[in-house]
Amino acid sequence: MTDTLLDNVPRVTGRHHNRALAQARRAKAVELRMAGKTYQQIADLLGYANKGTVHRILTNALTEHEVDSIDELRFLEAQRLDAVQAAYWDQAMKGDYKAARIVLRIMDQRARLLGLYPAPNKRSNTQAAQEPITVYDFDDNGHLIPVDPHNDADE
Repeated sequence: MTDTLLDNVPRVTGRHHNRALAQARRAKAVELRMAGKTYQQIADLLGYANKGTVHRILTNALTEHEVDSIDELRFLEAQRLDAVQAAYWDQAMKGDYKAARIVLRIMDQRARLLGLYPAPNKRSNTQAAQEPITVYDFDDNGHLIPVDPHNDADE
C-alpha cells in the first residue's frame, strides 16, 4: 500500500465524537478493503468493535458514495466477482447445477453491488416494489425456483 496521510490514522477503542477522525477511519477501511484485507483484519487494524461493524461501514460508504475511492472499490469488487464467475461458468453451462447456483449467486451479488435492484420501500415492509424483479436459484434437486433477492440467508 502506498504511504498516505491515512496511514497515520490512530486505532480507536470505544466510541468517539471526532467526525474528522471517523471519516478518516472510514476512508482507511475502504483503502484496506481494496488492498484485499478481510473485514476482521480491518476491524483489528483500525480498532472497530468487530467485523460486522466494518461491513456496515463499508456498505454505508458504498451506498452513500461517502469516500472518493468508492467507485474504485466497486470496480475492484466487480472484477473479483467476474473472476470467480469465469471459474464456474463452463461447468454451469454444461449442466452442473451446483456451479450454476454459484454463478447465479455471483450475478445476484453483482446486481446488488451495482445497485440494479430497486431499493426496498422503507415506509412499509408489506408494500411491493413498483416493478418486482424475479431472481431464480436452484433447489437441491436441480430445479429452478424463484427466490427473494433481498434475502441473503444461506440454505
